[in-house]
Amino acid sequence: MSPALVAAALGAVLALTACDTAPTACPAIAWGNGLTVELAGGWPPGEGRSVRVACPQPCGLELREDAPPGRGHVGVAPLVGDRATVSFLMETPDEVDVAVLGPDGGVLAGLTADLEWELVGGSAECGGPHQATVTVPAP
Repeated sequence: MSPALVAAALGAVLALTACDTAPTACPAIAWGNGLTVELAGGWPPGEGRSVRVACPQPCGLELREDAPPGRGHVGVAPLVGDRATVSFLMETPDEVDVAVLGPDGGVLAGLTADLEWELVGGSAECGGPHQATVTVPAP
């Protein structure tokens, strides 16, 4: 076989091998990302409390008219013991406002939190559910 023919054959094999890497096929599904809000030690016992999580822009939470000013997207969840979970549909906001509400809806404590999301399912290529945690200090 001539050197030119060997080089052409080798080039064809390399070209075909390079085409062998198919793009990742991701399933067409949605997921929720969970934000756990915990009460730090020092909170007095209490019943009927809840947490309100708010974002300034669309962040996978419900758009509500009773939201705090400038934070129109809100999720509310009851505290069970010392924690509550709020779900975000397909979004992982960098920052949220968190408020612990008393049984009457009054704010007992609040903070603005920078969130660090951790992938807990799916893959880096296709995405998947994430989780983050915020701890609210006692008032």
